[in-house]
Amino acid sequence: MPTLLSQRVTILRASVRLMSLFLLACTPDVEISMNRGTAGRDDDTGEPTSDVDTAEDDSGVPGHEGAQWTFLVFMNGDNDLEKWALADVNEMEAVGSTDDVNIVVQVDRSARQDDSDGDWSGARRFRVEKDQNTRSITSPVLADLGTVDSGTPQTVIDFVEWGIANYPAERVAVVLWDHGTGWSFQPEEGQKGISDDFDAGSELSVAEGDVTEVYAAAAAALGRPVDLVGFDACIMMAWEVAWSVAPHGKVMVASQDYEALQGWDYTGAMADLVANPEMSAADLGESIAFHFHEIPDSTQSVLDLGQVPAFTAAISEVADAVIASGAAAEVLAMATEDAQGFDGPRSTNHDALDLLSRLSSASNDAAVDAAIEAAMALSEPLIISNYNQGGRVKNANGLTIYSPSTGSEPPIYQNAPWSADTSWDEMIAAAAE
Repeated sequence: MPTLLSQRVTILRASVRLMSLFLLACTPDVEISMNRGTAGRDDDTGEPTSDVDTAEDDSGVPGHEGAQWTFLVFMNGDNDLEKWALADVNEMEAVGSTDDVNIVVQVDRSARQDDSDGDWSGARRFRVEKDQNTRSITSPVLADLGTVDSGTPQTVIDFVEWGIANYPAERVAVVLWDHGTGWSFQPEEGQKGISDDFDAGSELSVAEGDVTEVYAAAAAALGRPVDLVGFDACIMMAWEVAWSVAPHGKVMVASQDYEALQGWDYTGAMADLVANPEMSAADLGESIAFHFHEIPDSTQSVLDLGQVPAFTAAISEVADAVIASGAAAEVLAMATEDAQGFDGPRSTNHDALDLLSRLSSASNDAAVDAAIEAAMALSEPLIISNYNQGGRVKNANGLTIYSPSTGSEPPIYQNAPWSADTSWDEMIAAAAE
């Protein structure tokens, strides 16, 4: 399907100098600790310390009643990303909240990883206020929660419900910030998750419904879908994740690939939002993705979650056609051999559109071709915006899907809720026979 894929031309606006900086951080030769894909390998050196306002107020501070946006970020830094959590809050403080925009965070710190900025530990909540201090969080502490388990849904839900209640706005974003993991990181369990709390040894699972629970609770607190669902973490822009949050959100922003340690460019995106507080969720998603691309970093895309059900039905039709062709094993093996992958050379995370194109070429079956053409057409309204840096991710079109070359399928994937909604897992199982 080259004509359809050509419509996903990558947008390369960063300079050659910035590209070289990105390659130093994200080249495959650099250890995985240089990104947010996995945890446990960063050796922090610490930064100059400074006191912060430690006043406690568990009641919170009500937001401006006429606010246009409340931007909630749950930052799990109770791991080796601790200093980068502090750095991202300082990026937000370069802009700060206004009457129209509430930037509200919960930051969980480790007691061991980093000793900068007063070396406090546990979780604190802040409404981010503008300052000129790039080394210390100076926003008032609204709540000091002590030790929490940031890898469990209820901890996230408590923050989101508190934020929505105390900072009402016309539109709300809920962003999960931390490590993200792909299916092949833990092949014995087939886990895919986010928010790895080192001290508690916990993580939010996608397949087991933790991420869905968080966004369902957020939507319930709002009385409507969350305007922007965000994942500032590695390899979370997957069909399985989008399916999990689609009933509870409108727009989703995430990366198909690894993210470098600094994560999103919050200063750029929040500056755009403060300058234009009436922007739509899609426009805010575009701003986040574009500024991330400018850093530069690998991939970032924006989805219209309202289009997920139609695309889901379409890829189920593709799977049915591949199964009916009687050559699922051969077709999947051939398609995944050269498809755009993420998470290493043996990736089980492939770009959905690149994979579909290669499935068509591998099958040489009219029914498969027709189903794939329909799915590709439905991807157009689904993927609002897509950015990649070319090179090893040049065929990143905005959405990944689990597609192991051997047809192996962990039980946790077989039993995941989306497996009852499509034939995709049946196609994978058929390839293993």
